[in-house]
Amino acid sequence: MLAALAIWGAVRGRRRARDTVSFALLWMWLPPLLMVVASYAIAPVFVERYALSCFVPFFILVALGIFAMRTEAARVLVLAIVFGLSIGHIVSYARKPHDAQYREAVAAAEAALKPGETITVVPSYAIEVIRYYLPTNQRDLTVRYDPSSNAAVLILGDRNLAPDLPESFRKNYPQTVARFRGVTVIRK
Repeated sequence: MLAALAIWGAVRGRRRARDTVSFALLWMWLPPLLMVVASYAIAPVFVERYALSCFVPFFILVALGIFAMRTEAARVLVLAIVFGLSIGHIVSYARKPHDAQYREAVAAAEAALKPGETITVVPSYAIEVIRYYLPTNQRDLTVRYDPSSNAAVLILGDRNLAPDLPESFRKNYPQTVARFRGVTVIRK
């Protein structure tokens, strides 16, 4: 619905506000295209603030599309439909949990540690999340995951892993300490 309105706004708006529509289209498409070109030409790039800013001109075009309706009744009806769909999406999104429970997992992992033992995490980029939730004086208990690592406790993220990967960790970490939404804490 929003895409159709944005296209309608771009087509109809070109007659009245050619410069505005051209600027909105450039603002909407130029940053992502430059990121794609830079990703292929130089190095993979994804700068969220540029991608997020592209929604602003999109919504401007949606507003132009609503404004371009021929009658006032059509504008009000389309605006009500857009609001209804948006609110429905927000309500649907809000009902589902969207986060992994790393805070709870770190607390369980910390409780399962014996003196001198360390914690690791898979995927390894989540190590900073683990350090964030640990008290400042215990952040040195974390080590980056390495198959030869001697970490006693592993916090295993359940998302974005190969299907057979979690089972491969069960050989080295057979004991389940706790399961949370999105993460499992296991130990040697």
